[in-house]
Amino acid sequence: MKRPIVCCLLTLALTSVSACASDAGERDVTATAATPAAKPGAPRDLDKLAVETLRKHLEDPAADVEVLSITPIEWRDSSLGCPRPDFLYMQVITPGHLAVLRHAGTTYQVHMAEKSAFVCDREAGEIAKESVPKVEVPVTIERMEALARADLARRLGVSADQISIADAKPVVWQDLSLGCPEPGQSYKAVPVSGNVLTLTYHGRTYTYHTDRYRVMPCPPFQKD
Repeated sequence: MKRPIVCCLLTLALTSVSACASDAGERDVTATAATPAAKPGAPRDLDKLAVETLRKHLEDPAADVEVLSITPIEWRDSSLGCPRPDFLYMQVITPGHLAVLRHAGTTYQVHMAEKSAFVCDREAGEIAKESVPKVEVPVTIERMEALARADLARRLGVSADQISIADAKPVVWQDLSLGCPEPGQSYKAVPVSGNVLTLTYHGRTYTYHTDRYRVMPCPPFQKD
């Protein structure tokens, strides 16, 4: 009479152990599945993305490319401001950026939004002068100073650590020229917050004008 009872108890014990092992296995699997996937790497700087896009367009990975400006913008449809004839586009506003670059005396536009970046054949400046940025990205004065130093270093053919920031003053420009209008060009008259940066190299002073998105030498750079 005792044997059936012992068998039953043994069966119940084995069943409990099996269930616990199963539960533990399920918990392990669940924990592994719940681990969040690694996020993609931080996006590259916009200026690097613009330069790489133009170099790919030129089929020259070592092309000397100058970034003139990078402006936040809201594209009106899925063409990202560069519609092709006879194509239909989704009428959806897409936040992005417009980069204006120069290579070998020719100016190019790179249109960017999320993961898309391409060279548009429209005349450079056509959008930049007509559109007031609507999507702001936070850019610190330190970032502006770094961009100015890098630009001057490239123009002088020296290392950026040889260039110093002597002064940085906030200013409100009266139009999109940032106080440096090009002859024959017209600019939208809107107040633009920015800075006047004074850089020095070997005792010589250089001035850069900025807004929140771009830097430019003013007066235009002239190398001795």
